[in-house]
Amino acid sequence: MKYLDRIANIAIIVAVAVSLGVVIRGELAKHQQPDNPSKALMGRTISLPGVHFRPDRNSLVIAISTGCHFCQDSLPFYKDFAAKSQGRVDLVAVLPPSRSRRAKPFFKKLELRPPRSSPPTST
Repeated sequence: MKYLDRIANIAIIVAVAVSLGVVIRGELAKHQQPDNPSKALMGRTISLPGVHFRPDRNSLVIAISTGCHFCQDSLPFYKDFAAKSQGRVDLVAVLPPSRSRRAKPFFKKLELRPPRSSPPTST
């Protein structure tokens, strides 16, 4: 009986250790910083159909949606940025293709020319 008790105790200790390892690993994974998607294309060359980036100027590409309230709330910021950076930075907005019908009124508020609605491709 002592032998069987010892094996059962060892099995319980191993099971608890494995369970704790899984729980701790999961908790640590929750608190790690995820890869920053906003930096995924930073510094990379992209091509947009119908848009020709000038090599001698910086371009800021923003991905927005007409149905996103955060984008709507940010319109004053985009408008101010476009006015202050006039001539120094090319501002290019990319919208999801499903929202292209609503782009003209959206950009009329922003006082910018509506962009093309094609998705970007990275090179």
